Amino acid sequence: MNLKKMIIINFALVAVLIAGELKDKTDAHLRKFFGEECVIDSKKYIIPQELKSKIENLTQQRFYTDFVFLYFVKNNDKINSYAILDNVIGKVQPITFLVIYDSNFAISDFQIIKYREEHGGEVQNESWRNQFIGKRANSEFTINENIDGITGATISVKSLIKGINKTSLLIRSIVGNE
Repeated sequence: MNLKKMIIINFALVAVLIAGELKDKTDAHLRKFFGEECVIDSKKYIIPQELKSKIENLTQQRFYTDFVFLYFVKNNDKINSYAILDNVIGKVQPITFLVIYDSNFAISDFQIIKYREEHGGEVQNESWRNQFIGKRANSEFTINENIDGITGATISVKSLIKGINKTSLLIRSIVGNE
């Protein structure tokens, strides 16, 4: 086998392992948040180009990919919550995050699934993440006004604020309430 094929195979294997790790962490967090008795369905949602452009223009941030992972949480065969797993770019690395929404599209929980930067990891602190609970797509997401900044994590904070705003706009459009 030539070197090029070996590199491609190794890269593909690493990508599968990383994707599996992210899925496992996401599933574990959803189970911890909702309990073992709920049913969680997920799918890869490809964002229609028109919707993607509209949300990117509103939030002044591009989507990391053309898709997100969408979760539907059911109790007693009824969907009562949604979640979106997405990425934003911190200083140079992607930050993988999960936002959980109630049936009225208010944020119920926000979790950093994978933080890859050397600095700015304070965005993983529960007290900082909890300020987003209850916010919606039409909420203000303004740093140092209604969202606290973090010294040394300015880029990650700004990026995540825009990312959460993006997913908040997206979930309403996906579910059809806008």
